[in-house]
This record gives sequence, structure tokens and C-alpha cells, in this order.
Amino acid sequence: MSYMRMVVVRLDQRTAEVVTPDGDLRRESVGAALNLALIERYGADSLVFGGGPLTGTFAPASALLVGSFAKGAAAKPVQSAQATLIRHVPLLLTAGPDFRFSGIDHLVLLGAADRPTLLHIDRGRVRFVELPKQAGDVPSLETSLRRSAPPFRSAILTGPAADAGVPFAAAAIGAKGSLDKAGLAGAMTAKNLKGILLGGSGGIAFAAEDLRRSLELVEKIKRQQKKAGGFTSLVEAASGRDCLKALKGATLRDAACFHCPAPCMVHAEFAETDPRFPGGPKKKGDVLLLDHMGWIALAKKRGGQSLPLIREALRLGLDPSAAASFLPREANPASDLDALSALAQGGPALSPSTATASPDPSFGGGLAPIGTGEKARRITALAFVLGVCPLFLQRFPQAVGDLLAFLPAGVSPASLDRAAERVFAQG
Repeated sequence: MSYMRMVVVRLDQRTAEVVTPDGDLRRESVGAALNLALIERYGADSLVFGGGPLTGTFAPASALLVGSFAKGAAAKPVQSAQATLIRHVPLLLTAGPDFRFSGIDHLVLLGAADRPTLLHIDRGRVRFVELPKQAGDVPSLETSLRRSAPPFRSAILTGPAADAGVPFAAAAIGAKGSLDKAGLAGAMTAKNLKGILLGGSGGIAFAAEDLRRSLELVEKIKRQQKKAGGFTSLVEAASGRDCLKALKGATLRDAACFHCPAPCMVHAEFAETDPRFPGGPKKKGDVLLLDHMGWIALAKKRGGQSLPLIREALRLGLDPSAAASFLPREANPASDLDALSALAQGGPALSPSTATASPDPSFGGGLAPIGTGEKARRITALAFVLGVCPLFLQRFPQAVGDLLAFLPAGVSPASLDRAAERVFAQG
């Protein structure tokens, strides 16, 4: 299994160069630690995306792609990232595997394009793609790209909120949202990067024993899954049962990321009416709930009205946690939607009605609080280095030893420990 295929893209020059990492990088940096090393090498105004050595492999929950950037670098570039807070944003679903299946493991983005730009990556090649004339909201943009862009399996996109420079904008995996609560959408917009399209038409070589190992570990995880629980159990553990009452009447189906045997997301279908015509006919709405903390923030504020609101926040490219803070004190479906629309336009309501807790920006801040303190942070740092879902590793820390069996040649447990320590210490 190969690892550490790198491409450096200069957005201002519209060039892409395949780069061979030198020996020091190969020996000492893995996953998010390599993202960090690349920011230090290329400058704190660089934006780096990287998978880990397990991303896209047969290892369970191997879905993670990490977007890394220096806090405040877009507004005030500096020459070194060593004394700068680096934010690491976890991107899940199928983004990580499709990134690696597209022929690269790490992508370094330098400079800023002269106009809103899209990148298409496949078979190790990077192409610049023109933005559709009618980009619109996130779902409309994805739909337009399916018609006009080269074929892609996954996309990392920004929405109207990022276009307006809203600090609470969030990057999305297609139209499904993400755990971006640290400003990845803003870092992309500062580079005039509207999105990255991942062709995902390749694959990753695997060891002969990997499939057997995977099946055995999946069975072990499934036996432990009932105790660990899924979306509703995690929400209840983080906030109590009140936030689950807002799901009453919805049809729920468990959902999971790439190769994950322990679903922690849920697809919700619900009946709704047009808020402008409350007595009108009902129609079916749906949304993927992958952001536990975003759901909790909205459910605490709006209860049973939260499903259409979280869908609207995702449509506009807003972090649902922040969106909850900017809702009016008095609930009204129509005025709530108006408030989110105004927020996504950078409108007048940039004064939250109730404050929400600030997330830990260095680790993305979007993870449900399975654990707290140093131990949880160390597990998260290890997940960011390995390329597996940090929420999965927090729920099943006993799986670490089994996961190491999937490491490719040249990546040692000792190098993982050093890389994880570096990510933990920097964060």
C-alpha cells in the first residue's frame, strides 16, 4: 500500500505539481502531523488536506480526511506556523476514501485564485473547473456540478454563508454538512476556492490478510455497539433526553461513514408545511443528522421545529450550532427561516440571542463529548494521525491495537506515537 502521494497547487498561478516528500517527512510525519509539517514548510497561509495511512483502507471507520490551516492566516499571513494555532477539521462520510482513491494523500493549496474556483482531482491529476453560473445554495451547487463538471464521487463545498464572509460558515461534504466549526469554509473562501471535487475512480492496494482482519474486527465492534449506542444514545449522553423529544414523529434510519460498523448518524424523514402557509398541505422533508452538537443546540432552542431548521442551515452553509444562537428569542417558523437567511448573507443579526459554548478549534470542535480532558484529546489526536473517525476511536479505544495491523509498510507504531504527540501538543 503506497502512502504520501502529494500535490502542491498554486491557485494564483493555476498550476499543480506532484511532489515527492523527503526522508524527514516520511519518517516523522503521518496524517494530520504531516499536514502540520507542510504548513510549517510552505507557510501559515497554506491550506492542507490530508488523509492518514488508514484512510480508505479495510480498517473499520477509515473515513477521515483532515483539513488543516493556521488560525487568522488568511487575514495576516506569517512566515512560520510553529507559534501559530493550527486548526484541524475532520471531514467524514466518504470524503477521505474518495480523496485517496483520487490518487493523492496530501494536497497543499497556496496563494489565492483570481476568481471563485473549483478543483477536480482524479488519478493523481488536478484540474481547474469553472463555477456554474447558477451556483446558488449548497444543494443547487452540487446538482449543477453533477451536470456540468467532470464526474466526481464526493465534493467539499462552501455555500452562500462563506461567500458573504460570515464567520460561522461551514464547509460541507456535498449537501450533507460536516463537523466544520473551526473556519475551514472561511479558509477556503480566502483562497477563492469554492470546492474540491473528488473523482475517486482509483483505489488503494491492500495486504492479503486485510479483508479477514477487517471482518473479524467488524464483528468484535458490532458486539460492543449496543453498549456504545448510536446517534440518539450519543445525544442523550451529551444533553439528556430532552433533545430527543424534538425527533418525535420523524422516521429515523441509522447511517454510518465509509467502512464503519457502528452508525452514529441518523437520516430523518419528517412531515412539514410551508411556514408561510401553516394550514397548507404537508410534504415530506429529510435531512442527515451527523452533527450531534449542532442538533443539540437547535433542539434546545426550537424543539420540534429543529429538523427543517438544521436542513436550512446546511442548505446555506452555516454551522448549525452558531445558527441556533442567532435565532430570535420567540419561535416562529417563518421568522426563524428569515433569520437564518439574513445570517447567511452577513445581515443585520450578527448578535446572538443566546451564547453557545465555543468549540475547541484545534481539533475541529464538532465532536460529541464522549470524553473530556487530556485522554479524549490524545485519542482524537491519534485518530487524526491514523485517518480513522475520531468519534469512533473515542467510542471504541480498545480497537487501537487491532487497527495498527492495517498500517502500510514504512509506517511504524513508533512514528504514529510521535506524530500523535505532535498534533496533541500543538493543539
